[in-house]
Amino acid sequence: MRFILIATITIFVTGCSLFKPYKMDIPQGNLITQEMLDEVDIGMTKEQARFILGAPITSTPLADNIWLYYFQTTDNGVITQRQSIKLQFDNDNLISIEGIPVITNNIP
Repeated sequence: MRFILIATITIFVTGCSLFKPYKMDIPQGNLITQEMLDEVDIGMTKEQARFILGAPITSTPLADNIWLYYFQTTDNGVITQRQSIKLQFDNDNLISIEGIPVITNNIP
């Protein structure tokens, strides 16, 4: 009985320092492939671009002419892959595409 009590107290006292909580690796954002980006052309409407790439990660009434597509993955809480693409519109027409759809690996 005494051994069980000591073992239980030891586990509770040292549990937080010995065991790290599991952090689930969840991809976040919009993954844009080169094939998807090849279909997007300057002069397209917002509706056409949204059909090909999906909804942007950010689009607000104050900056409705700039769409950001961001994607990242993590491994135990550390970012391992990152991708960023920016589309800029003038009125309803696409005027520029910035970023590369290649995923950057092993981010420090």
